[in-house]
Amino acid sequence: MTTENGPEVAKKMPKLILNDGVEMPLLGFGTSKIQGSGERGDKAFEAILHAIKCGYRFIDTAFLYGNEETVGKAIKAAIEDRLIADRKELFICTKVWCTSHKRESVVKACRSSLERLQLDYIDLYLVHWPVAYVEGLDPINPKDAETGKLLYSDTSIVETWRGMEDCKDLGLARSIGLSNFNHKQCDEILAVCKHKPTVNQVELHPYLSQVKLHQYSEAKGIILNAYCPLGAPGATWAPRDAPVLIQDPVIAKLSQKYSKSPAQIILRYHLQRKISPIPKSVTPQRIHENISILDFQLTDGEMETLLGLDRKLRYCTNTAGEHVDDHPLYPFHEEY
Repeated sequence: MTTENGPEVAKKMPKLILNDGVEMPLLGFGTSKIQGSGERGDKAFEAILHAIKCGYRFIDTAFLYGNEETVGKAIKAAIEDRLIADRKELFICTKVWCTSHKRESVVKACRSSLERLQLDYIDLYLVHWPVAYVEGLDPINPKDAETGKLLYSDTSIVETWRGMEDCKDLGLARSIGLSNFNHKQCDEILAVCKHKPTVNQVELHPYLSQVKLHQYSEAKGIILNAYCPLGAPGATWAPRDAPVLIQDPVIAKLSQKYSKSPAQIILRYHLQRKISPIPKSVTPQRIHENISILDFQLTDGEMETLLGLDRKLRYCTNTAGEHVDDHPLYPFHEEY
């Protein structure tokens, strides 16, 4: 495998200007389900370090993923190995979980994430889901001891957003945003906010094109950040009978035409829509391949064809393995 010079790839990567003036690389590296010891030789650590070596400068993590310490150690190693000059070259995103939605809890959670990441500030801090859980019990899925049911909280998304604004005002986060919010929930924040959300991270790929949410977000000055940008190949939590996006014959045909992998075709589709994808992998070849998408362009007709693949298919419908569609703030009852 040949690896193009990482700094050169990073320099060529287009940037998006968020509504607060902060620059964000158009393509990032996702770390969901990438866990390990966080030491050299560990698969998760080496994957993140290799991503930086390949030119990724946007690294996405979350409290939920349990790998913030690993991300922090990889950043430190990247500086020690002179893959980057300093931390400022990177754009780091992490997220507050559903068990820390009270205003004061958001700030506390942000400070804890910074400790694990060994950073002074986060570039982008997101509300992972609009749903809120009871605080002070299990940090991921607090449940009733007798019924085993998740314990919900009535904390409002406005209160949570006030905590996010505190994080920005305190200098803990340069930008703040949302994840898995529908347009009505975004409107609720926009109606009262001091700082507008800069980003909404949502599931988005050719089988879930999110055209209406994209149009809405562009009108409001919010960038869409795509998780599961390649669908969910190999995911154990995806519906068993769901079609596999990277095996779609339309994508296979384009793959053959451009001598690119199906993943590269799909990621190029995102970039041309000005949507920021965060593909994940622990395989060095795929990590390199996923960022090697700046040397070709899909035609307008091909983009329309890919948009036409939309099936309104969600691979991810739950939070941390739990179905919460009975929560008052569950976002996916709305069309977008």
